[in-house]
Amino acid sequence: MSYKRNENGLVIRARRYERKGYDEMARDLGLGRNETIYRAGVEQGARQARPLKPGAPVEMKPGDIFIVGPSITKAAGPAGETSAKGQARGGITPLGSKREIPSTLRSEIRQLKTNGFGAVPDPELTDWGWSIRLKGLVLPNGARSDALILLPDNYPLVSPIGFYLKQDALTGKLDTSHLFASKAYHGAQDLSAHGWHWFCGIVEGWQPGVHTLLTYILIVLSLFNDLET
Repeated sequence: MSYKRNENGLVIRARRYERKGYDEMARDLGLGRNETIYRAGVEQGARQARPLKPGAPVEMKPGDIFIVGPSITKAAGPAGETSAKGQARGGITPLGSKREIPSTLRSEIRQLKTNGFGAVPDPELTDWGWSIRLKGLVLPNGARSDALILLPDNYPLVSPIGFYLKQDALTGKLDTSHLFASKAYHGAQDLSAHGWHWFCGIVEGWQPGVHTLLTYILIVLSLFNDLET
């Protein structure tokens, strides 16, 4: 077999250089309606994530990973609702609670670590939900920045709402047209006062148990590369 599956069968990793047909890859991954196949691999020293184009041949190289994910769009900020409620609640104040980290969340964090997102401390419970820090995340332009994902308290039944970068992140030529320095929309928290900028990516058709934190991060990285959207 030219690739191997991860523990739950949702991610496949290429073992060798090979070209496959898109339809074959879609069958192997169980691609559903309104889903996209994402490929992540290292290009010019930086981890990249890109959606596969339906019908186009799939070029594989050792270490590339492939995963299906929901449709995601860069939502128009002003058309959404601001997160005034989130601002009033004070951002991401730790609760000090010792509530056990859910086993599903622990499994998803292990998945991040084994797929090249190694510095991921244990999540912290906040007044909004679980806070996931990504220490020194390598962006598609090769720059490193701390990043943050806030998970609603009822995750994974619902998806994350947006992704955060440190305000001094070196974004270069990445598409930051939906990186908001002082606002957040669609119910996301505005953490600008805490030094975080919110990146707007709204997930459509989230499937708990199928789509994971790894799915979400790869989609976000692919959006940073998408200068045409």
